[in-house]
Amino acid sequence: MPLEIICLGTELLTGETLNTNLQFLGSELDPLGIEIFESVTIPDEPDRTREAILRAFERGHTVITVGGLGPTQDDMTRDIVAETLGDKLHINSELSDHIRGIYQKNVGHTNPQAWERQASFPEKAIPLFNHVGTAPGMWYDDGIRRIAMLPGPPNELKPMFRQKLLPILTPLHPPQFTRESLAIFGLPESKVEHELMIALKPYPGVEPAFCIKRGKCHVRLTVKAGEAAILAAAVAATRSHFGYRIQGLEQTLAGVLIDLLKDNGQTLGTIESCTGGGIGAALTGVAGSSAVYMGGFVTYSNEMKMKLAGVKQETLAEYGAVSSQTAIEMVEGAAKALEVDACIAVTGIAGPGGGTPEKPVGTVHIATYFLGKTVETNYHYPFEREDMRKRTADKALSQLREQIEKVLGYG
Repeated sequence: MPLEIICLGTELLTGETLNTNLQFLGSELDPLGIEIFESVTIPDEPDRTREAILRAFERGHTVITVGGLGPTQDDMTRDIVAETLGDKLHINSELSDHIRGIYQKNVGHTNPQAWERQASFPEKAIPLFNHVGTAPGMWYDDGIRRIAMLPGPPNELKPMFRQKLLPILTPLHPPQFTRESLAIFGLPESKVEHELMIALKPYPGVEPAFCIKRGKCHVRLTVKAGEAAILAAAVAATRSHFGYRIQGLEQTLAGVLIDLLKDNGQTLGTIESCTGGGIGAALTGVAGSSAVYMGGFVTYSNEMKMKLAGVKQETLAEYGAVSSQTAIEMVEGAAKALEVDACIAVTGIAGPGGGTPEKPVGTVHIATYFLGKTVETNYHYPFEREDMRKRTADKALSQLREQIEKVLGYG
């Protein structure tokens, strides 16, 4: 019996609130091999809520609702669930005492309408106590229909799910699959797929899936429950095939670069314009980066490019700050000033203004330096300002990593 999740809240659809609860529930259930068949997000409308619950029941699914358990009149989940189940609401005395105590402790007074409303549940339901907030959860199972209600605030949902609901769900939902994910750096998604199909040829029962996350390709391998040995063999074959490109799931592009330089006893510096220090921030966010990263410059003005990196005034006058020539002089000048083995330089137009027909917003030049050799590339990222800056930082880190790997004979 698969799970179906119904997230309630108009604010989730207007963009006012990010639905992190679904991400949390997926991350908790997936390692257990429990399938989420579908998730829907609906506004605070009784008819839509009723329709979503009935549809899930018709499919024979276990339902988890999230949200709509507060003390106000628009918190209708418990009312609609009771109506859908054909059950009556009643005040659970133990719950009402618990909620009244929370109000007295945290608010300083009681609101009978509020705590009585939150303590009302279908008669046949099992309450799930909330020890963080006032909204209790619920579990209902009549042998045919199963439904759980969880509060919307993440700090209340998470402990309730882990401590109260998960022990109920686990024996009812045996594992359907086993999965393992790997992160592959330095290859486009289509290339990863092509190479992975070669590695997995002896394992036709393994189902792959792909997802790009900040410059790396996450590969998820799935087998049916009970086929852990096949999965282990497929994972080993994948690791062998991709070699050094397999990195930890949580490892960042900056972390890979730091490790690469650290292993070879080399140092790194940066000089940034359009990314405004974002590359340096990514590098210093890696524990132990001080052994490699010596420092960097943020040179938004032409004067600073000339003063700190020795960019020639004639270069800026003839080619402009956003150019191959300027990027090359920036990276070579910064490498010399910082006395480092490797260096990154970026200069571009992040927008929203400042573009021209020849150099539209999103134009960026990236120069990387390693042991006396410079590589320069240019791109056009037609994205919003912050996305353009992030993509530029990721590309710059990847470009230097690839340059170093070629020099050192990797791959």
